[in-house]
Amino acid sequence: MTSDPGLVPALRRDALWAALAASVPFYVGIISPDGRLEYLNRTDGLDLPPDFIGKSIAELLPDDAAPLCSAIERVVTRGIGEQLEVPFRLPAQTQWISVHLTPIRDAGRVTGVLGLGIDHTDSKQASIELRMSVNALHRLLEEREQMAADLHDGILQSLYGVGLRLEAARVAARSGARGDQHMDRAIAHLNETMAEIRRFIAVGGSSLAAAANWADTLAGVLRSLAVEGGPSLQLEISPAAASRIPTTDRSEIVFIAREAVSNAVRHARATRIVVRLIEVGYGVRLAIEDDGVGFAPERPTNGLGLLTMTRRAGRMGAILSLDPVAGRGTTVHLDLAAPAAAEAPG
Repeated sequence: MTSDPGLVPALRRDALWAALAASVPFYVGIISPDGRLEYLNRTDGLDLPPDFIGKSIAELLPDDAAPLCSAIERVVTRGIGEQLEVPFRLPAQTQWISVHLTPIRDAGRVTGVLGLGIDHTDSKQASIELRMSVNALHRLLEEREQMAADLHDGILQSLYGVGLRLEAARVAARSGARGDQHMDRAIAHLNETMAEIRRFIAVGGSSLAAAANWADTLAGVLRSLAVEGGPSLQLEISPAAASRIPTTDRSEIVFIAREAVSNAVRHARATRIVVRLIEVGYGVRLAIEDDGVGFAPERPTNGLGLLTMTRRAGRMGAILSLDPVAGRGTTVHLDLAAPAAAEAPG
């Protein structure tokens, strides 16, 4: 099946058509119903063989012919025009042509396809560069948000702990008692915070996930938040549960637990805080319970802490829930799906 055998020769003999086809700033081609290129007004910028006329589109575009051949077949079969992008892979770059296909009819029968091609490589490249710039900006904003969250949940919480110990030393001094013990612990805590800042600068974030014994590291981080005269801190960390947490999620778990415990120490007016890391059927549950004042569930919370906890849970695919009861305390649950025995303990 070929296009009208008289059409292309007639066009070549038509001076008006030849002048028009030569002057337009786009490609004009005629394709036979069986997918062979019968006419093309210009070849500049296209990597085509000298004897390209009469060759099939599949031969001319061996790597990218399938979409164009399918479109030509649909135009011939349905008699409806189509538009698509066609890449020409040149040695130096890929040239993008926007191709508009229109059926050529003779007595109601489709005898060929008229193709108009517009080179929009520059706009395509600009679009790609814009998209890359937008993606880079998104990554930068995400990194800044992550850094802010890490600073808040890690270093700032440590500084809060230092402040609480200094406050305890001041209270002791006012009562006539010696505050040396509180001061010594505050200094030790401050030194630990400085070391954490150095690690943050060196590795761009927390290195807690790489600890040799992660369960003990988690316990140590949480114990450092306890202060004299504050609520008692009870830790029930199952080594088997800790072993099921992937390394990529461990720092997130530490930050969430530290934020929840720090909030309870500073705001809940609790006498007891219990932290449990246990196995459940689907994975692991982290629970932080306090017997403090709680708050009304409908009361809005504007702090950064809850926002970063929620985002960290989302990154792990975990579910974070708060169960506050005014006057009776608060329970924070983090449920993480994890396979059994994912890693060796620690």
